[in-house]
Amino acid sequence: MWPMVRVAGVGVRCAAALVGIALGAAVAVLAVLAVTVCPAETLARPHARPHARNARHRRHAPRLKPAAPLPVLPTLSRVELAVERAFVVVTETLQLTRNDWEKGELRVCIGHGAPGAPKAFDARLHAPVADVGPAPLAPGQALPSEFAPSCPVNARLVLGGANMATSVVTISEPAIRTAFDKSDRAMLRIRFLLEAPQKEADGGRELLLRLGAPEDVPIALSSMAIRSSAENLDVTRVEAMLCGPQADAIALTVEGSQSALPTLNPALTIRRAGDDLCVRYWTNAR
Repeated sequence: MWPMVRVAGVGVRCAAALVGIALGAAVAVLAVLAVTVCPAETLARPHARPHARNARHRRHAPRLKPAAPLPVLPTLSRVELAVERAFVVVTETLQLTRNDWEKGELRVCIGHGAPGAPKAFDARLHAPVADVGPAPLAPGQALPSEFAPSCPVNARLVLGGANMATSVVTISEPAIRTAFDKSDRAMLRIRFLLEAPQKEADGGRELLLRLGAPEDVPIALSSMAIRSSAENLDVTRVEAMLCGPQADAIALTVEGSQSALPTLNPALTIRRAGDDLCVRYWTNAR
């Protein structure tokens, strides 16, 4: 029972005031309980709707289909360097064997080495030839290529590592059928233009070219060559060897050059999955 102050005309007003205060306090307590008990996601619901729409959109976004293992096993038949004063043209010839291929296009990644990404890049598919040396090939079929910061899931790594900058080459099914029309072999020839590396203190310049290990099997390197493609410029010395954490420090034979070290034919060396190819060369202007 509410206490009454025995002053005439005042008791009723005091009781009414106390009731109002009690009701106000009760409302405040209920509000606190509502905020405490109400789940956070309910409070954030107006802001969650856009995220829900984005999530639905992501679910319907197209996903790249992972590339199947390579049915066509490559071999790096030859690496050629054409040296100019300011540039080096690198030509890599990969031999493809039909093996289990029956249909479908192939997308392959050709990793970039050092000193940087190519200034120009070209890929062509050729019919097999008896000699993959410096003799010019027929024009072949030009293949589309695109730059990628790493090898995408819908392509297979051929040269380089999975997280390296790469050029992705697409070999269409008609191009493969044409190349395999009369033989179980085809030649994928890659050509790219690099800026000449900076000259070091001893006058040499160094390139790092990516090798590869598709399906964890190191690609065999069969032969190498170097020449000068500029007038009044001679290649006077070359040193080439496999480089990597477990690479054997063995000098490789490079056609068209002189080496101060005993060399071994690249086809006879033991390659490991993490090996790349390091080439140092010296030139003399005439």
